[in-house]
Amino acid sequence: MLLSVGTGDSGNGGAVSIVSGESTAAGGGQLLLIAGNGVTSGGSTLISTGVGSAGDSGSLTLSSGTATSGAGGSIFLTVGSGDTGAGGSVQIAAGKTSAASAGGSVSLAGGEGKAGGGFLYLAGGEGTDSIGGAVSIIGGLSSKASPGAAGGQLLLSAGPSSEARGGAAILTSGKGSVTSSGSVLIRSADGGSGSGVSGEVSISSGAGAGTSGNSGSVTVQTGGTTDGAAGSLSLQVGATTSGTSPTLSVVGGETSATGQAGGTVSLQGGSGEAGGPLFLVAGEGSSSTGGAISVVAGKSGGTGTTGGGLLLSGGSSAAGGTNVNGGDVTIQGGTASGTGTSGAVVVSSGSSVSIQSAGTGAIALGSSDNAGDTGSLMLSTGKATSTGTAGALTLSVGTSIGSAAGQHLSLYPGRGDTSDGDVRVISQGNSAAPAFILGYDNSGFTPVAKLSSQDNTIAGSSIALTSSADASIIAGGTLTLQGTSKIELSGSRAAGFNVKATELTNAGSSIADESQGAIINGQSTNLASEASEVITVTNSWVQATDLTFTSIHTSCASGFLIASGSAGAGTITITVSNIGTNACTSGFKVQYFAVSS
Repeated sequence: MLLSVGTGDSGNGGAVSIVSGESTAAGGGQLLLIAGNGVTSGGSTLISTGVGSAGDSGSLTLSSGTATSGAGGSIFLTVGSGDTGAGGSVQIAAGKTSAASAGGSVSLAGGEGKAGGGFLYLAGGEGTDSIGGAVSIIGGLSSKASPGAAGGQLLLSAGPSSEARGGAAILTSGKGSVTSSGSVLIRSADGGSGSGVSGEVSISSGAGAGTSGNSGSVTVQTGGTTDGAAGSLSLQVGATTSGTSPTLSVVGGETSATGQAGGTVSLQGGSGEAGGPLFLVAGEGSSSTGGAISVVAGKSGGTGTTGGGLLLSGGSSAAGGTNVNGGDVTIQGGTASGTGTSGAVVVSSGSSVSIQSAGTGAIALGSSDNAGDTGSLMLSTGKATSTGTAGALTLSVGTSIGSAAGQHLSLYPGRGDTSDGDVRVISQGNSAAPAFILGYDNSGFTPVAKLSSQDNTIAGSSIALTSSADASIIAGGTLTLQGTSKIELSGSRAAGFNVKATELTNAGSSIADESQGAIINGQSTNLASEASEVITVTNSWVQATDLTFTSIHTSCASGFLIASGSAGAGTITITVSNIGTNACTSGFKVQYFAVSS
């Protein structure tokens, strides 16, 4: 059947109206445009506007009617079902233009509503026995390299709100009811063959507005699991075969608010029965120097402020438990695998750029205070395990300039309630025992004083042992003081000899005494003129070569006494003689002092 309006040569062409019937009591009549059935294929239905030979072509409007007391009618564009081959397609394409203008737009919008805007669904078809249909939303192709030309953008934006919260944008992969869920891949396309650069990928929350509006957070997080392992999270800059590889930067947020700190950057291993480790590893240099790691605290900018501190701390142990120790802190230079030297470890306080500064910072190495035992502190160079030389250990005080005095190097032993600790310099033991150098001249090579553990001597061109209080030199065996010309006491009084504290009395037999000197009361109280009294002292320390100093401590009345002494093997013989013309009329006292040769 052909239904056609005639052609005219002036004005618009004639219209054709096909209208179903109205009803004042029930529904209006249907309008059906149905192509005929066929054996090889069904008939097609073509609805097309007319061509404009010198103007615009006609518009095509598919619209359901307006309802005054009900819902507006729906519009369905549905392809019929088939049982052979792929299902039929639905294509909606805006018009082309050959003019220097943009092609036509395609708008799909849900309807307005007071209770909420209508939904817009784009869904791939269900695959009953295989993969579900994909949904592709692709910006338009740009086919010419004109200035400013680029492929069409893809903009996915949630709806705005004039008075409430804007809509959320959620991009979720498909759920697998039995197996894995689908992946989510956000990536820019590869650069073109003409030295093209791949596009950037930027994930950013919106800016906050007003005086108290915060900007939104950005969270990148893998999902949790109850029985399996949680997924890993990798941030990685792409590899390159030429030029320097780009940088990966993680920066806390800035703030210009008064009294507020910049944002924190936190890198933390995961919690578990054993905590997850945290690795900071610089890149490997395949043919040159490996990458460095710099951990630098923030710089201060105001007067009276201090630069940020740097804390390296081992993990604390949980309260309670047995043998639950805190974590160690190990700082170690890199290993040398060839003939080179392993990396050094340098611990230095910061420098000062101003001559008016208070000075550079101090360095403190020490174990922490504790109610129980405290940890030891060891400074040690490594052992030479083969034929090399072990490294030296140097403790050096810096040089003072101008009128300032050089500062001391002090070693303090620990104090204790029962006794104080020692300061010990201990040889590690060798058949050729080393000498401990107590001082060098200003060349740094010539010893001026040394303590030899091989021959038990302190030697040097000039040695001074000075103490602001008392000083003691104690030997487990013999203590020898020897000067080539003399031992100078510099006018000081010698004291503390092993002298008997109480007086002895001669009873006619020998007197046992192990002291170095003593006062002895004579036996006679009336020693005659030109008579003598012999006193014998037995002393195991005395040798025949010792020197004996003997004198009258208290003389007798009327007489005139002299004393002499001599040393033998284990004995001292003292002779007291009255060389006066009169006999003594009272007792006397004699004193002696023995010195080993």
